[in-house]
Amino acid sequence: MTNTTADHRHLLRRQLAEILRAVGALSDPALLAAFVDVPRDHFVGDFAVRTPDGLSWISRTDPARLGLVHGDTTLITEVGSDGTPISSSTAPSLMATMLEALELRGSERVLEIGTGTGYNAAILCHRLGSHRVVTVDIEPGLTLTAAARLDDLGYQPTVLTGDGAEGAPRHGPFDRLITTCGLTSVPATWLRQVRPGGRILVNLGFGLVSLLVLEDGTAEGGVLDFAAFLPRRSGVDDPAPDPHDIPRHSGSPARRDTLPEALDDRTGRAVLSLHRPGLWRGSHLDDDGRVVHLLDERTTGAWARATELDDGSVEVVQRDGLWDAVTAILGEWDERGRPDITEYGIRADARGHRVLAP
Repeated sequence: MTNTTADHRHLLRRQLAEILRAVGALSDPALLAAFVDVPRDHFVGDFAVRTPDGLSWISRTDPARLGLVHGDTTLITEVGSDGTPISSSTAPSLMATMLEALELRGSERVLEIGTGTGYNAAILCHRLGSHRVVTVDIEPGLTLTAAARLDDLGYQPTVLTGDGAEGAPRHGPFDRLITTCGLTSVPATWLRQVRPGGRILVNLGFGLVSLLVLEDGTAEGGVLDFAAFLPRRSGVDDPAPDPHDIPRHSGSPARRDTLPEALDDRTGRAVLSLHRPGLWRGSHLDDDGRVVHLLDERTTGAWARATELDDGSVEVVQRDGLWDAVTAILGEWDERGRPDITEYGIRADARGHRVLAP
């Protein structure tokens, strides 16, 4: 790499950091310096970006690469055998928002769940020092590559391979815990590994949630914003949801119902996801050309199919009352005047989490 190229990339990083500061995602001067100094391009090789037509892959020689790497764009860096994304480099604005929400002062010990490329861990190391950062990922290939990339830049955090839900009990306690993957619950192990007064930052459903750990071992906080990370995997071979796994007819007897308008509202879906973070939704056309709405909750085994009929109603088949639960949550949100997701709170304990309505 020539000095001119290095200087140019440093300029691009500075420009990105200034954009993050201008939009309000970044205010901590020490974090601002980290975004300027840590080269994101060092942590990604070939990657893909989402387009209306699917994933578009960008090679190391692609002229568009430099602009995308130094832009506020999520970069898909790994896909599974079925083509489903399993690892990415998060959009810098969301990274900055989350790191700011940790309220770092410089002496905290931080556990990161979801090492991914290692870029976020590098930012933490720059801000706090490598000895205060522990990061864990389920995929051995990712942790091996990330550790090498971090070491290339002089960062040596503790990099672990394992299920992030277990945390890092041999390395705690921690003052902060941050996740870079989507969750369906807050593991009780995390509540035990973060000191009282410490913070846990998680992506529950479509919500970015900041929790303060209390003296009694519970945690409570609020929803900061929308967020949607790739889901946490408990194993390297976890499959993606498949609508064809949802039965066509078995379950409760079919009945007619009304399709909730709120099901297609962005905030409505986000509020629903706080209550049922493991819920997957999709749709397809059946053999008669009718739209079929699919709901699948892999954590419980519940599912529902709602087929649109000519009269505007839907024919519903469900298992374990999932359709009824979903429509009840959306109905309550409607009755409350459709509050924003940031008006909701979350309380977590050893049994799981509870949504606190405004």
